[in-house]
Amino acid sequence: MRIAEVFGVTTEYLMRDSVPVDAVQTIQAHGTPRSFGDVLRELRQDAGLTQKQLVAHLGTLTQGHLSVLEHGTKQPSLALVVQLADFFGMTTDRLLRDV
Repeated sequence: MRIAEVFGVTTEYLMRDSVPVDAVQTIQAHGTPRSFGDVLRELRQDAGLTQKQLVAHLGTLTQGHLSVLEHGTKQPSLALVVQLADFFGMTTDRLLRDV
């Protein structure tokens, strides 16, 4: 996120190599930040999923790993951020910055 801020690009632009140059937007801060874990838990609950169900859909992490992510004691890998953004139908920038 810091690199995106320095270069004035979205995390989507940095994390995915398929984003066209004209899709790059300036990053704007929105409101009071929330933790990634809070956002992930809210997205999961809004989708009506338990941790176990989300883990089954993703197939790449355990319920224990998801739990520590939601509690904010561990940060996600870049690959997991991309996978979660795809699963919830959003950009990585929205997932990471609209927190």
